[in-house]
Amino acid sequence: MCLAIYKPQNKKVLRHEMETAWESNDDGAGFAYPHNGKVIIEKGFFKFDKFWKALKPHMDKPMAIHFRWSTGGKTDETNCHPFKIDDKLAMIHNGVISSVQITDETKSDTNVFVSDYMAPIHRANPNFIYTEYGKRTLQAIIGNGSKLVFINKRGEPVIINEEKGEWQEGVWYSNNSHKELKIRYTNYSNGYAYSPYGSTYQYQPKATSTEVLGKRKKVKSKKKQWLPKSERKVEQQALRQTQLELTTSTQGTLLEDTMPKSDYSLKPNKDIVEDVAGMFCPLV
Repeated sequence: MCLAIYKPQNKKVLRHEMETAWESNDDGAGFAYPHNGKVIIEKGFFKFDKFWKALKPHMDKPMAIHFRWSTGGKTDETNCHPFKIDDKLAMIHNGVISSVQITDETKSDTNVFVSDYMAPIHRANPNFIYTEYGKRTLQAIIGNGSKLVFINKRGEPVIINEEKGEWQEGVWYSNNSHKELKIRYTNYSNGYAYSPYGSTYQYQPKATSTEVLGKRKKVKSKKKQWLPKSERKVEQQALRQTQLELTTSTQGTLLEDTMPKSDYSLKPNKDIVEDVAGMFCPLV
C-alpha cells in the first residue's frame, strides 16, 4: 500500500498529516533531497519522532517522502524507501510490482525492481526516465495501480502514473492515507485498484507556521479511532494477502465485481394462435 509524496521547494507538509501517514503505513519511513549536486537519502526510521526530527531541517528543500506498508520482504532499513539508483537519482514507490522475479525473499519487490531493472537501465541510458517511451515502458511494467516518483540532483521529479495520485496545496500524494480517517480499512475490488482506506475523511483546517513545525496549540478534539496495534497488524496482513492474490490473478478490472447484479431475467411470453396453417406460438 504505502504512501509516496513529492514536495516541491518551499512547500510544507504538516506534522499531524505526516503522523497519520505514519499510523497508516508504519513499516518504516524515509526521504530524499538534493544537496551539493547529489541526492541525499535518509531512511530506516521506525519511530515517528525520530523521522520528524530528521525531516524538519530540510522542509524548505524539494523532497521525496515515503511511508512503507510492507507487502513482502523483511521490515528493515534495507527495504525502506527511497532507493538509490545512483548518486544523482533516487526513487520511491507506492503499490506492488508483481512482474519482477524475486529470488531473495528478504527483499521487497521495489528493492529488486531498483537493483535488477532500474539501476542497469539508468546506467545504460541516463535519460530513459525523461523520455516518453521510457515513461510508457515503466507504466507497462508497474501497471495502473502503482506509482513511481524519481527525484534528481536538482530536486526535479518524474512521477509515473501521476494522475492516479493527487496534488494538494502544491504537494503530490499517491493516496489519501495522510488524512484523518473515520474508516481506515475497506475491501478490494480488483488488483491494486482499491478504494483508499475508507469513504469518510475528517479534513483539518489550514495550518499556521507553528503547526507546520509541530508546535500546535492544545485544543479539545475527539479521540482518534485507531484500531489497537494488534488488531491493525491482523487487518494489514489480511489485506496484503488479498492484494497479492488479486494482483497476480488479474491485470484488468473484474467486471463481475463492478457490474450491478439483477434478479430480473427476460422470459418470452407464449401466445398460442390458430389459423388456417395450424397452430404456432410466436415469441413476444
